[in-house]
Amino acid sequence: MKPVRFEGHNVVLGAPKGWDVEKEGECGGLPIMREGGACISCWKLDDKERAAIAAGAHVYLAVISGETQPAVWLSVGRSAVRGGDDAEKTFKD
Repeated sequence: MKPVRFEGHNVVLGAPKGWDVEKEGECGGLPIMREGGACISCWKLDDKERAAIAAGAHVYLAVISGETQPAVWLSVGRSAVRGGDDAEKTFKD
């Protein structure tokens, strides 16, 4: 999965402070929409990932936050974004 720019994103987050990109792996910019106390990002799956999910694979979420887990959720389409519509219309990559 890769994060993608989407209609309404208003911030691009960088790597976490102190993150060693060379040592830890790829960590690029994360386009987000800050709205109503939430940071919303949009992720595009490749064909292999879509096939795996269609076959029943699980989706995992990892959040780098230190000592606690902030409240998070996953959704399909733009249901996380106020007034959202179908996610396919939002991809701008």
